[in-house]
Amino acid sequence: MTSPSTIPVSLALRARADGDRLLVDYEARNDGGVTVFGYDGAPGDAGEEYPDLSAHLGLFVRWVKPATVSIRRILGAPPPGRKVTKVVVPALSRLEPGQVRSVRFRLPLPLAEKSQFSPRYIGADRETRETSTLQLVVGYMVLPAGSTAEPFPANPAAWKVRGPHGPQVLATASFSIALRVRVRTDAAFYCP
Repeated sequence: MTSPSTIPVSLALRARADGDRLLVDYEARNDGGVTVFGYDGAPGDAGEEYPDLSAHLGLFVRWVKPATVSIRRILGAPPPGRKVTKVVVPALSRLEPGQVRSVRFRLPLPLAEKSQFSPRYIGADRETRETSTLQLVVGYMVLPAGSTAEPFPANPAAWKVRGPHGPQVLATASFSIALRVRVRTDAAFYCP
């Protein structure tokens, strides 16, 4: 069995600005011998070529110094020391050994930092920063013993897990692109 710390998923990332939106294309490849589940199953509107994922809670946007913006499709850890009453678990994708999965989505430009743990509100402090690199991070896990996965009836490409989730391992890809990002500067902002 594959160790959770060595889940062999690779990502290939491309992105481009198109007017007031960022169009993101990526491929996830499972080069291992075990089925994995990714926290990137939320498809958006399947009828759109590039579905808008800006409202999805399982998608985080974070500024990383000196000039990177990171889009994170992960199971986010709550902020340490802060009481959190609910953590939204995003829909999962299923990636069989040897399978390649192509994903497209869009986000509005300029990008804005976002996190389910720090909701948007009027008056949040923001600064605009220039970036030269887009980073994509997708969390993956192997289904642990005793847990089951089943597709959502309305969308069989998106999965939910019953029982505990396995340890999350992050796959990362980067792409060179100049973008502006609205960075939250208030102390209350937390993004895993």
